[in-house]
Amino acid sequence: MIGRIHAGGGNFGGLIAYLTHDAGTEADPRPDTDERVGFTEVENLVPCSGKVAARLMAATVRDADALKQLAGVRSSGRRLRKPVYHFSLSWAPDEKPTQAEMLIAAQGSLRFLGMGDRQAVVIEHRDRPHPHVHVVVNRVSPEDGRAASTSHDARTLSAWARQWELEHGELRCGRGTDRDPSDPPAERRRCPGRRDRSPAERRQWTELYRRHRAEQAADGGSEGQELPRRHALERVTLARKLERDRELDAALRRFKDLASFPGAQDAARELFDQRHPDWEERDTVSVEVIDGALNDIEAQVDKSLDEQEADLQDRNRFWELALHGRPPAESLMARAGAEVLGTDREPANRQERAQVLNAADR
Repeated sequence: MIGRIHAGGGNFGGLIAYLTHDAGTEADPRPDTDERVGFTEVENLVPCSGKVAARLMAATVRDADALKQLAGVRSSGRRLRKPVYHFSLSWAPDEKPTQAEMLIAAQGSLRFLGMGDRQAVVIEHRDRPHPHVHVVVNRVSPEDGRAASTSHDARTLSAWARQWELEHGELRCGRGTDRDPSDPPAERRRCPGRRDRSPAERRQWTELYRRHRAEQAADGGSEGQELPRRHALERVTLARKLERDRELDAALRRFKDLASFPGAQDAARELFDQRHPDWEERDTVSVEVIDGALNDIEAQVDKSLDEQEADLQDRNRFWELALHGRPPAESLMARAGAEVLGTDREPANRQERAQVLNAADR
């Protein structure tokens, strides 16, 4: 489970319209289709569509002062600039939560954030390999007009995600959980985030935000919501491009690692040509097809290594029995591993395993 805080703002309608429809493109920035949407549910609102929910939430914000007066809450006189709160909850790709489980998770996270009584819209997206929901929340209480605090919200949501995973049997991703000092170092894992960006990725984000600030300053609000929508689309487009680039680079590193095994890269190229003739074109290559081909080749390599190890162990057992009349006290792989790796640990990857097997064969 990963909880992620997204940028909020003051426009419920724009954000909910974006989330309840397919992502825009340059040709069609505001599509009417909603194929990526699994379900849309509301919390602390009468059953309604996302569009109606956005209007009701905006009305609550407009009436905040009146709600405070009715509840006997002193008004600070300051207008809340960003009543829209937006976060997402993501499960691992191999998890298959039901709609009910997703809603229970959304409700639990809202309570943990101190927003259990706030108006919210929960939207499931199916456009990524991992199941996930977006939650759009009205920070203004419909009961007393007060705004929910967002202080340390990322830390709070991470703590809830950790608690959720522990309650459901397994700690799978430690986004934010590596702050827990009781975790052994080997279990402290961070998921990709801003701090993981490469210098080149940081430069691209910096250039994009610099251009956005300049356009906002020049616009002065004349374009209404069109400029924010276009900027949001450009941010989503860049994020997806960079994520795809990282996935492609990881696949290419796997391909380079096959150089250690005779014929493996040639076999991979042959599979690439069969399944994706344009695989050498970086802009159009399908990462999923490349990963699938690499999985097949790596499975063949693993099978070959298994057969080599079984053959070595059989020969070692035969000669020990023939020469000494007893089974070997120590496996051949263990002796070769200590010689090649310098320790008694297991090989960490295919390359190390191949080195150990070759040393044992000698």
